Amino acid sequence: MKQILFVWLLLLTVNAHAQLIDTLVNARPYRLHVRMLKGKKAPILFESGGGQDASQWDSIAAVVHQRLGATVITYDRAGFGQSSFDTAGYTILQEIKSLEKALHQFGYRNTPLLLVG
Repeated sequence: MKQILFVWLLLLTVNAHAQLIDTLVNARPYRLHVRMLKGKKAPILFESGGGQDASQWDSIAAVVHQRLGATVITYDRAGFGQSSFDTAGYTILQEIKSLEKALHQFGYRNTPLLLVG
């Protein structure tokens, strides 16, 4: 509980120009939960793994955004956190395509991203 409070306090202290987007994106066949801190520099996409959702990055996402001025994107992979999951049609290729669809909806099409895993 203390850690969650700390993360929210951290988010409140982020540069006043930062825009926090916290939404579910229709990226068929999944709905992906995306959190984004918009910045002026190249986007950094944090990829969750090891059976965890995007909350594993909460403690550093705001700090990275503040210090680098970059757009920071975290998301819950299909079936984790607040994202939906289609057990019948799941393939790793479909998961990649859904992430691409989600990123396209934010204007990131053929945009170089720094991937952090």
